[in-house]
Amino acid sequence: MNGAIETAGDKDWFKIVPSATGPYTFAASKPASNPLPDSYGTLYQADGTTVIASNDDGAGNLQFLVSAFLTAGQTYFLEVKGYSTTATYVGNYTVTATQVAPTLTVSSTSWAPVLRPPAGTASAATSGSPATSVAGAACQSSVLWW
Repeated sequence: MNGAIETAGDKDWFKIVPSATGPYTFAASKPASNPLPDSYGTLYQADGTTVIASNDDGAGNLQFLVSAFLTAGQTYFLEVKGYSTTATYVGNYTVTATQVAPTLTVSSTSWAPVLRPPAGTASAATSGSPATSVAGAACQSSVLWW
């Protein structure tokens, strides 16, 4: 997303509706032409007043980095402005939105596999008329269970 803070105190608003649930980051950067010297970003819930996250210089180079867990199909708003409302804080900016891939940590651990009980016989009987009994192998598998 590209934008410009054109006058002192100007604010730009972006409507965001993620297609997937997960963690997202919104990072501002300075384009080559007439860059905004110091940006500030705030992410709001759909009401436009409840702040989810805000940041000033998290992306480095006096640019914001806002991170939040967003829900698919929900509406959010990102406000971009200059750090101050003075005339020095005007210029162009770029915001890059990224869905952060979840991390999965896998580590080795010790565990003891458990074998099914050894093969044997089982029987059952029903009461009533006529009486029935069943006999057979209980377990003959060596499948591991843990």
